[in-house]
Amino acid sequence: MSELFDDETAGTAPPQERRSGRSRALIITGFIAAIIFLTFTGLSSLWTEKLWYGSVGYSKVFTTQLVTRVGLFLVFSVVMAISLGVTMYLAHRFRPFVVPTSVQRDSLDRYRDILTPMRRTLLFGLSALIGLFAGSSASAQWRNYQLWRHGEEFGQSDPYFSRDLGFYVFDLAWFHFLVDFFMAVTIVCLIASALVHYLYGGIRLQSRHERFSDAAQVQMSVLVGLFVLFKAADYYLGRFDLVSAGGGLVTGMTYARDNAELPARNILMSIALICAVLFILNVWLRTWLLPSVGLGLLVLSAILLGMLWPALVQRFQVTPTEADKEAPYIAKNIEATRDAYAIDDAVIEPYVGTPALESRDLATAAINNPGIRLVDPQLVRDTFEQKQQVRGYYSVAPVLDVDRYVIEGQERDLVLGVRELDQDGLPDDSKNWANLRTVYTHGYGVVAAYGNQRPAGDGAQLTGDEPAWAETDIPPTGDLSNLREGGYEGRIYFGEKSPEYSVVGKPSPDSEDIELDLPGGEDGESGGDRTTTYDGKAGVPVGNLLNKLLYAIRFSDANLVLSGRVHENSKILYDRNPRDMVQKVAPWLSVDEDAFPAVVDGRVVWLIDGFTTTDRYPLSQRESYRDMISDSLASGVPQLALPTDEINYMRNAVKATVDAYDGTVTLYAWDEDDPILQTWMNTFPDTVQPKSEIPAELLDHMRYPEDLFKVQRFMFAKYHVTDADDFYKQNDQWDVPTDPNQGASLQPPYRLSVATPSGGEKPAFSLTSVYVPSKRQNLAAFVSVDADASQESYGTMRVLRLGSSTQIPGPGQIANQIGSDEGVKQVLLPFTNDPNAAVLRGNLLTLPVGGGLLYVQPLYTQRTTGEGNYPVLRFVAVSFGETVGVGTTLSEAVFNLLDLDPDAPPVEPEPNPEPDPGEPDPAPTGTPQVQIRRLLSEADALFVQADAALQRGDLAEYAAKVDAARAKIDRALTIAQDNQ
Repeated sequence: MSELFDDETAGTAPPQERRSGRSRALIITGFIAAIIFLTFTGLSSLWTEKLWYGSVGYSKVFTTQLVTRVGLFLVFSVVMAISLGVTMYLAHRFRPFVVPTSVQRDSLDRYRDILTPMRRTLLFGLSALIGLFAGSSASAQWRNYQLWRHGEEFGQSDPYFSRDLGFYVFDLAWFHFLVDFFMAVTIVCLIASALVHYLYGGIRLQSRHERFSDAAQVQMSVLVGLFVLFKAADYYLGRFDLVSAGGGLVTGMTYARDNAELPARNILMSIALICAVLFILNVWLRTWLLPSVGLGLLVLSAILLGMLWPALVQRFQVTPTEADKEAPYIAKNIEATRDAYAIDDAVIEPYVGTPALESRDLATAAINNPGIRLVDPQLVRDTFEQKQQVRGYYSVAPVLDVDRYVIEGQERDLVLGVRELDQDGLPDDSKNWANLRTVYTHGYGVVAAYGNQRPAGDGAQLTGDEPAWAETDIPPTGDLSNLREGGYEGRIYFGEKSPEYSVVGKPSPDSEDIELDLPGGEDGESGGDRTTTYDGKAGVPVGNLLNKLLYAIRFSDANLVLSGRVHENSKILYDRNPRDMVQKVAPWLSVDEDAFPAVVDGRVVWLIDGFTTTDRYPLSQRESYRDMISDSLASGVPQLALPTDEINYMRNAVKATVDAYDGTVTLYAWDEDDPILQTWMNTFPDTVQPKSEIPAELLDHMRYPEDLFKVQRFMFAKYHVTDADDFYKQNDQWDVPTDPNQGASLQPPYRLSVATPSGGEKPAFSLTSVYVPSKRQNLAAFVSVDADASQESYGTMRVLRLGSSTQIPGPGQIANQIGSDEGVKQVLLPFTNDPNAAVLRGNLLTLPVGGGLLYVQPLYTQRTTGEGNYPVLRFVAVSFGETVGVGTTLSEAVFNLLDLDPDAPPVEPEPNPEPDPGEPDPAPTGTPQVQIRRLLSEADALFVQADAALQRGDLAEYAAKVDAARAKIDRALTIAQDNQ
């Protein structure tokens, strides 16, 4: 076909080639052996993945991913390889046959003589190699391809280009990849063409005349023209990137981007198009003058317009009057951010923060509040293990979970954990292959305690060394087992601590069970142990020789082939962590860090929340996901579906369950209006069940995800401000306080049952947190979100905003008060003076009670010497912000705080209608301190109402409210002076 494929030499190979023949053969043999090994290893991993997906019923997910990735790999690798191969072939085919001699040409002739015998190998090998790299890069774009192919519309348009938001979220990234790919193709081809032409004389840089042959000039002109054309397309797409660009005052469009960068990119796009035309015309003009001038103009314009002009606009136009220039852009950023993070519907209400009830009424409200959780899920982990571990090879999670159950007709908050298998707890002489892989295969049961230390019924708070247990022992017994006749399936084969893999099953129905189910005997002896055999749905059959070999390679374990315990009925269980399982079957989901267990319909199931996220939502603020969810309890690495750590959109699109016994994974659509969820449901049809299919009993245990709340909490600290001018001044910015017990880490949110003014009098299961003003320690607001998925109010964020006239201490200040309080010091003195004991401070809870904010902190002690130590709840410290009360129970601590006699009969409160601001105060009741506190609280409420009237423009009501508030303050001052 061409001399490119013809030998230029004939006859016997030179002697040096014969001498190197053996070495070359050895190298080729070794290379082929390595390729075979890597191929077989890769195929074993691929095939075992396919088997795993099939075992959990999601084969379509694996097939769709595989077909998409392989298809992209083949298409783009072939495009790259053919483009490069044709370019090199044409450069060689049209090389000049006569080249003037020179010193440089003599050097090139030597290189050409070396390369010419292997030119076919170089042509095909280099094309294939570069094609493989290109295909691998394209294969990694499978998500962007599927988003482009199946993308839905948001039904909203951006204010700058009037395009549906789906264009930015679903299409733009794929278009960028295509443009970048073809730019890379032209660059690679340009480099290869230049090298071949230079090697064979088509380019002669040392020549004073005709440095390019006609063929070289044509080919180089076309390639450079195509590159510049693709660069024009890149400038075109780059215009749309401005609405999600970072690095400015806010994410998205700013004044400089709108008035400098956007026009600059339009101009650069036009120049690039003109430049591309000039290079294409050079095919006929055969002069580099005009194309060179055009290219130089493009480079100069890119520097002046693309870099210098925006910087000058920012420095001389924006900076001197930044607040005015950026105000409309800040307003759009606020609106988009609040929508993207679903914080635009937060219910914000003024809250006085100081109790308005009589002391005894306040005590009753605090003591009877069901949401005060005294059991710290982190501290009592060791207590759960020491008291309910049963054997050393069982363990619970480092941080226990909080859920609610209806027990004896009452909804109760429970702290619970799953008793999982922990093979690290086995004796060293028991850690052989048979035990680790075929005997110790699963955990057993749930351990639970009442969060408020009060057992079922109307019992008083327990004191002593143990929590008020709700579920204990093996087999499990307690209130959870009694929820359903016959109890629940307690075997835990799929959990957060499950072994790397286990081999289950027995040769025949008559064979003996070998999996340890229920331990028996005394002091760890095996006598009386009960065994079982797994018969759940999940698990891959591993009885045939091929599967044994594949899994032996995957796990680097020859025992899978050699052991007699792997037989024709064996199954292998692996990849059993619930979070990992959900992300594998839904690779487009970001998964909440906390998978929590629940006993539902006689089964233990893991509930996992899945999020759809993107970093391309127009105008929304982009932040680090890791930073937003980080706190003192965060553990592990966030499982984010995006290739970047930054996001600017998040929805709780899916709620998933994993059966702890048989590994069944079920995905339920939750936010069915989410366009990203709809897009992925188009990509993977029939993998996500509709929301209506969620069983009622399961829905009762679904809750608001912690990671979503942390993200919203982080963003709302700044974006509760909706006025652009105030936002720019940052005079009302909040911060999440640090955890008083952990130093630099943020305080985590807590699950409590709380009542808020907007939520009604009945306490609602909520996820709660607090804010402090930026760089200050007093309290700014209390925030909660209704976390019970079975309620219509689920997901409603409620913010109790404290007034500026009354300063309420924040968590750090309260922790200092508790630590320095003489009463607390006195009760802890026996433990602080004991070198063998340590005082552990539990989570500092904040919740609204009686118009004020009640702080509660359990105080634990623990022995520091010997073995088997665990925390014991000794005391409870409480505060309403001024003084501290302490006692062995919550009731005792509250009575101590309010200086009340717990044996005194309660006083029925008189009706207390809201007074008319214009009327004089009624006759004072209660102690002077109570009177002063009530008057100041009422004054603070009146000031808040006055501010609201002023914002409405009602000056008459504003003046009346201010006068009434001042009257109450004067009355409070008079009472204070009279009682000095």
